[in-house]
Amino acid sequence: ISEIRGKQIQLGKTIDLVNSYSNYEQLASTLKAEKSKLAPLFYEDSDGTRLQIQKDIEQVLSDHNLTIERFSWLLDDRSDSGLRTLRVLVGFNGQLDAVMRVLLDISKHRKVARQVEWRQNLTKNRKTDVGQSRGHVTLEFYAYNSLQLIPDQKQNVASKASVRT
Repeated sequence: ISEIRGKQIQLGKTIDLVNSYSNYEQLASTLKAEKSKLAPLFYEDSDGTRLQIQKDIEQVLSDHNLTIERFSWLLDDRSDSGLRTLRVLVGFNGQLDAVMRVLLDISKHRKVARQVEWRQNLTKNRKTDVGQSRGHVTLEFYAYNSLQLIPDQKQNVASKASVRT
C-alpha cells in the first residue's frame, strides 16, 4: 500500500510537470532572451579569450603611457553554468595620474571587469609632479560559453516540433 501511495505521489508530480510544460518553456525562452541581452558584457569563451583580454588591457595601459612590467594569469575557473572566470595580475610603472585614469577606464570597460586587488608604491619627483607609481593590479574578467544543446536534446526538440506541426 505504501508503494502504491508513493507511485501516486510520483504520478501527481509528473502530471503537474506535464501540465506546466508551457510555463517552463516560456520561462526558458525568457531566460534565453535575457542571456542574449547580457552576452555583449562578457567575453566569448574560446581559445583566444586570454589573448583578447590581454590586448584590451595593453591598449588601456598604452593609451595612458603606462609601462607593463609583468602580466601573469592567475585563475581560470569554469563553472557548470558556462561562465568562465579569468584573473590576471598586471604589473605597471608610470605617472600616478595615469594610473588613476587607467583604473577608472578599466572600471568603465565595455566588458565586465572587476578590480580584485590593487597595490602601488608612490614616488614624488618634483613639487609640481603628482609622482611616479610602480605597482600591480589584479583584474577579474568573465567569459561565457554559448551552451549548445547536446545531441539527445536536439533530437527531443526536433521530435516535439514535428509533433506540434
